Amino acid sequence: MELGPHNISISVLCPGPVSTSLVATSAEIAPTLFAPSGARKISGFSHRQTPAEVAGQVITAIKTNALNIMTHPECPTRAGLV
Repeated sequence: MELGPHNISISVLCPGPVSTSLVATSAEIAPTLFAPSGARKISGFSHRQTPAEVAGQVITAIKTNALNIMTHPECPTRAGLV
């Protein structure tokens, strides 16, 4: 609210699973927690998005001055749970 008069807004990105090397790197560090391919399904989410898909959602949200950026339909606020 304080920054509104200065035409500054804030958005909060709450991404679901994104296809990055983070999972593969985590599998190297903690192999018992992740499938060998690093493609373990994350509970509650139907799929992983690409970084480009998430970026597109972020750009749209910023253009529309959205506060929350929930990348997956399974995210609580997108499902109307929060």
